[in-house]
Formats: sequence, structure tokens, C-alpha cells
Amino acid sequence: MTGTRDPIAEIERADVLPPRAIAASRTRRSRVLALVFLPPCAVLAALLVFGLVHEVDPSAMTRDIASVANVHPLSGVLSNLGVLLWSMTAGICLFAASLVHRSPRTASGVRSPVGATGETRFLVSAGLLSTYLMLDDFFLAHEVLLPEHLGIPESWVCAGILLWATVHVLVFRRIGLRHSPWLLACSVAFLGLSIAVDLVLEPWLWRLRKWIYFVEDGAKWLGIATWFAYHARLAFRCVRSAEAIPEGDPGYATWPVFRAGAGGVPEP
Repeated sequence: MTGTRDPIAEIERADVLPPRAIAASRTRRSRVLALVFLPPCAVLAALLVFGLVHEVDPSAMTRDIASVANVHPLSGVLSNLGVLLWSMTAGICLFAASLVHRSPRTASGVRSPVGATGETRFLVSAGLLSTYLMLDDFFLAHEVLLPEHLGIPESWVCAGILLWATVHVLVFRRIGLRHSPWLLACSVAFLGLSIAVDLVLEPWLWRLRKWIYFVEDGAKWLGIATWFAYHARLAFRCVRSAEAIPEGDPGYATWPVFRAGAGGVPEP
């Protein structure tokens, strides 16, 4: 009706807010701005200092690596796709952890802060492990950066990563093995094959010549892909079971990777 008055809209138009509300709004806005701009500005400052101290051309640190090295844009495409999947896995796990942590319910549907904490810790641990693996792949940490610039042997770094992953799986085995353990087994098998080819089997596969990298990196790619699928599926189910996403949400069970096991059907 044309003559109807909306008091809320009139207050918003008049910008009439209590002083405390205005102060709280400004504080939240300042925190958001700080969170948005401080990290990227810190990265730019670090690059600036590094370039000035070591006399490095700024373009070498800001341009795309294919342009700097003057190589084909698809050079290292499989490695780059793997880094993207590591990053997606880390983001999904950490974001899901924040949702599960805020929920008062666990997978059983019963209020239990202990269970919720367990799921949160699992997702945080998986997110942090995926974040390190992403950085390790992106900056060639275990192959070049740590051995050549910090003097840490590659075998030590690989052993540390293996130990971290083993502790993660063992500590959270009850949660991790509850959902699609076959996906986790496939991921571990493929990643283990890649490490074995790199550190152990390479001298015996010399007949493959340059194709040995296809075997090693192909196995690694399959391992990363199944690692992503496993954690994305598990994170989705943890969030849904914690009722951070209602069962009637339009996005529920839309993707085939999440649909299995829905509706009370046991998972394979």
C-alpha cells in the first residue's frame, strides 16, 4: 500500500543509530579493513625490503614465472594444478573447522563440546598440513629451498612430512576413518608411490628416461586429487552433521562426490 510507513526504513534513511551501535560498527569496520589490507601490504613490504637488500629486480618477484623464465605458459601445469588443489583443501578444511567450532552439535546430533572439539581439531590439522604441502610444492621447499639455502637435507624434510602425516592420521583415525577410508587409502598409496619413485626407485627406472617424471608426478597428482576429494567430502559432512548447513538447504547433496551416503544410506 502506498500509504504504509516502514519505521525501520525511516530510521535507516535518517541514519539514526545509538552512539554505542555506531562505535561498534566503526570498530568492526576497522577490524575488517585491517584483516583485508594488512596481510597483502605485509607481503609487498617484505618483497620491497628483500629486493632492496639483495638488489633483486622487482619484476622478477612480481611477474608470472613463465614470463620471467621465458618458457611456455603451460610449463609446470600439473604442478600448478596440484598447488591449487592443496590450497583448496586447506581453505575448505579451515573454513569448515570454523563452522563446526561454532556449532553446539556434533555428528551424533547431541550437544557435546568434546565431540565438536575433536572434529574441529581434525579439520584444523588437515588444513595446516595441506597448507604446508602447498607451500612446499609452490616454493620447492624440500627439493631446493631448504637443502640449498638452509642446509637441511631433503631426506630430513621428507621424513618430517611423512612423520607429520602419520601422526595426523593416527591421532584422528576415529574421525578420519569414519568417512570413505578408501579415498584416504588411495591418496596415501599414490603419494607414497611418488615419494618411492623419487627417493628409491629412480635408479631402477632409468629405462623410462624422461618419462620417469611422468610416473612420479602423475602418481603425485592422483594422490593430491584424492586427498582433496577425501577432505572436501569429509569437511562437508562434518559441517552438515554439526547443523551448520540445514538438511533442507538447496545446496545439500548437489554434487555427486557428496551425495553418496546421504539419506541414511551407509557410505561405501
